[in-house]
Amino acid sequence: MKKKYKGTVALWRLFAHSDVTRPEYYTEDDFKIYKEILIETDSIYQNNGKSTGRAKSSGGAKYVSMISNIWKEINEKKRPITKPTTKPIGEGLRQYTDDRIEYRYIDNMKQLTDRLQLIAAEERVGNNNYHNEKLGILHLCKTSMEKIIDTPKGIEYLLLCVTNLPKEVVKISKDSIIKNIYFISNDERKGNNIYHDEKLNILNICIR
Repeated sequence: MKKKYKGTVALWRLFAHSDVTRPEYYTEDDFKIYKEILIETDSIYQNNGKSTGRAKSSGGAKYVSMISNIWKEINEKKRPITKPTTKPIGEGLRQYTDDRIEYRYIDNMKQLTDRLQLIAAEERVGNNNYHNEKLGILHLCKTSMEKIIDTPKGIEYLLLCVTNLPKEVVKISKDSIIKNIYFISNDERKGNNIYHDEKLNILNICIR
């Protein structure tokens, strides 16, 4: 990045600390520079890579009240003006038609599994043009998991994700991850609910 910025205490605090959401910690100019640096250096993206098309998301206060709003601004600028064919129910998964204007929503698990089976069948006969759609499905699964990660079912689903991962996907031992999940589960039953970020890290191993 060629542009240089003058460092301030507030600006350093924005980058270095997670508990900086109160407005008295920084000025409007500090936040403007902070936002600009996040975008210009691709630091807002997962793995600092714009090509991922995904934000570094977490459930922390800093992400929820600050970074998520920056991410929304980025997406608003990229979003095409489109008219849905049907009213979306829930979060859904956008599936674009050939005209690239209208789109329909997949809003339940049966539709999703049916669609995946269709994609699998198409790819078996050589139609390999579903890359973006599969990434969209992964993103939907990940964001859905993030919303329930701290519920009792969340840890069960996380265990299922890891258990069913192909060994080629993970670079570290699946057994060690599974042991860690069991440890977290047992500790949370005792009331130690301090593992939010660690569970998100495990989820990121499953779905990058």
